[in-house]
Amino acid sequence: MSRRVKMTADILKLMENPQQVRNIGLIGHIDHGKTTLSDSLLAEAGLLAKSLAGEARVLDYLEEEQRRGITMKSANISLVYEHSLSSVDPFLINLVDTPGHLDFSGKVTRALRIADGVVVIVDSVEEVSSQTETVVRQALQEGLRPLLFINKIDRLFKELKLDSDEIKNKFSRIIQDFNKLIYMYGDALAKDLWLVSAEKGSVLFGSALHKWGFVIPQLVQNKHNFDYFQHAYDNDTYRALPNQYPVWKSVLAAVVQFLPNPVEAQKYRIKTIWSGDCGTDVGKALLNCDPKGPLVIGLSKVQKLKNRLIGTGRIFSGTLKRGQSVWLVNGKEKSSINQLSIFMGSRLESVSEVPAGNIAAIGGIKKIRSGETLFGVKAKEDAKPFETVKYVSEPVVTVAIEPDMLKNLNQLQEILEEIQVEDPNISVGISSDSGECLLSGMGPLHLEIVANTIKERGVEVEVSKPTSVFHESIENISSYHDATSPNGLNSIRMLVMRMDTPTVAYLRGVKSQIIENDILREQELPQHTSFSVYESRGFWNVDKFQNVIISRLKEDTGIEYDDEDNEVLESKTKTSKKKSRKGKSKNDPEDNRQVPLDMRGQILESIHGILSHGVIAQEPISEVKIVIKEVNLAKNREDANFFEISTMIQDAFMACLREAQPVLLEPIYTLMIATPEEYIGTVTSLVNQFQGKILEITQDAFKSHVTAKMSVRQSIDFAQEIRGQTSGRVFWQNLFDKYSPVPEHERESIIQDIKFRKGLAFF
Repeated sequence: MSRRVKMTADILKLMENPQQVRNIGLIGHIDHGKTTLSDSLLAEAGLLAKSLAGEARVLDYLEEEQRRGITMKSANISLVYEHSLSSVDPFLINLVDTPGHLDFSGKVTRALRIADGVVVIVDSVEEVSSQTETVVRQALQEGLRPLLFINKIDRLFKELKLDSDEIKNKFSRIIQDFNKLIYMYGDALAKDLWLVSAEKGSVLFGSALHKWGFVIPQLVQNKHNFDYFQHAYDNDTYRALPNQYPVWKSVLAAVVQFLPNPVEAQKYRIKTIWSGDCGTDVGKALLNCDPKGPLVIGLSKVQKLKNRLIGTGRIFSGTLKRGQSVWLVNGKEKSSINQLSIFMGSRLESVSEVPAGNIAAIGGIKKIRSGETLFGVKAKEDAKPFETVKYVSEPVVTVAIEPDMLKNLNQLQEILEEIQVEDPNISVGISSDSGECLLSGMGPLHLEIVANTIKERGVEVEVSKPTSVFHESIENISSYHDATSPNGLNSIRMLVMRMDTPTVAYLRGVKSQIIENDILREQELPQHTSFSVYESRGFWNVDKFQNVIISRLKEDTGIEYDDEDNEVLESKTKTSKKKSRKGKSKNDPEDNRQVPLDMRGQILESIHGILSHGVIAQEPISEVKIVIKEVNLAKNREDANFFEISTMIQDAFMACLREAQPVLLEPIYTLMIATPEEYIGTVTSLVNQFQGKILEITQDAFKSHVTAKMSVRQSIDFAQEIRGQTSGRVFWQNLFDKYSPVPEHERESIIQDIKFRKGLAFF
């Protein structure tokens, strides 16, 4: 039996016992050593020559990744460790290596959905960075337990020349800062049980490049201290360290000891990541990771492999078999699994079935999408989707692309459709005015990689200079405006207002189960947003641009309002509330509601259509709260058709919009810049030159760190300039912060540029 066949057989055997399975991710700041560490884990599993570990970057199998030396996608691999740890049974690790660059942070977020724990890699010199904070927050929001690996300790000896006490102080500071993040972003479980400790062994130390690592209990047992490793570098004997302290061994031991198996993890994770009721049969099967329960799968990503779409899915309940029929919860259709495999880096190994708690590659579903939830057909009546993945950033940079030859236009559109399926963080639109293909992404690098992908798939394209995405909003609150439909039989009364920044930030990451559950919504929204309890009861909808529609109709809030729109006395409110809830069911056809449920969808569709194009430059409207106080609809549905309703809403909304003063918004980045000390003057000068605002300047023994705010529009040229003036020695990353009004003195020229680009105006 070949090594490859034996490993597949071993994996399938271990999959049947979830106690011996660990689903883990490697996360951290760019270039802190995630992929380098994964090489050592692959080498111990027998998939890579140990002499190549740390240099091969096996999971960076794309040509572009090898050329640039950075990870740009998440990669999965299943690893069997049969005799790696003494007194430990053989175990299986489903490993996910993730990108560190913020342009690919969406891929990190999606990858974390299928893991149960993470190893966070931190460069010992650069310490806990802003990007470290970002990925730790992402992990904790997904309910993943973290371990800390302090990497590149060799740099402390060779570059910084620190003594033993200075190294201990540095480690203490890193651990303290890391635990602050857990305490800041974690829930009660994380704060009580997940804080890392060097003494207990949940903090690892080492050099992934040089293949050695340890935990403090190992040092105590061997009667060594940090001086032992410093002497090895001073005497140039460090190449022997992997024999005594192999990095893979310390990592594996910590993973098996501290990170949960799927059964343990799902008992608390399901309540966080699934939108359904955990008290149902499906919910109980998910909580228990039951291989005999209803089939439930969460898809984290989709990629094109060998001309077919393959989905990466975590089986949370049941057992998935090749040929099995499944129900797409979001797609609302039935399909069949005709290809089932496990990941071995860039290779797939075909298998016949995969039980709960494991990760699989799934093929054969035509309408497969990242974030889709698959249910067994028998359980489709109880199907509820997993929570939508919330990203730390959003598409804020756009380019126009066109094929080199017009005959390739259809092929280009097909490729763009494929890319959108594979990468939900890419937004594709066709300008109705100019006919251009507009591509929006997380940043210039993200879009550059997508353009290269298009060329690799057979179409040469011309790509415009990157520019900022823009939104529109309003500055003030309008008064109530009334409008009547053209036939005079329908009427509406509404106002609009701009929401505050904390409310918008909360809505950007809010879970669907909070919005959809009346009780949770009334509890959570008043605590975290500017919405009152009454508005929370009348909460109709929030869209992807954080526009909210609030109903103040009595049947939604249980409250009556007087002519000035003031709430009635509390005692009267309680009486009204009780009467409302003791009334007939909302689905009762005799229920005398002002807005029947089916008509509400028509109103929402009309409003969303209006919000898609603003009045300034036809950019999407965002961050607006629309309050509907009164709706009167004709009893005859033909008199309340879509044309009548949409025209009425358009008139009311535009009257509100004009009074509330439309404003053009642009995205703002938080810039995190690391620079050698000799370039600090150049960096600060350039930040000011490109209208940035410096928030903080700090310094360590190795580099200076500048935190600043800058518009995405300015950051594109800033990147070119700083790269040229510092000979590429300054490193920076951009993190989306918020949308803000464009400067008044540039407003008209920016609007003209947008209109010219869209073909709405000519110079």
